[in-house]
Amino acid sequence: MKYKNKKSIPSIIKYVTIRKSSTSKYYAVLTVDEEPEQLPKTNKSVGIDMVFLI
Repeated sequence: MKYKNKKSIPSIIKYVTIRKSSTSKYYAVLTVDEEPEQLPKTNKSVGIDMVFLI
């Protein structure tokens, strides 16, 4: 399987899932373990409104 991205993977790979598309191409889905990036505080607020319908 070819790896098209030229970048290295900077994290620890936890899982790899191989999938086959309807056109018979194979794809690898990587789940990685990575530390979250700490962003600087801006003293600005964001409101998020979520609606759940059951």
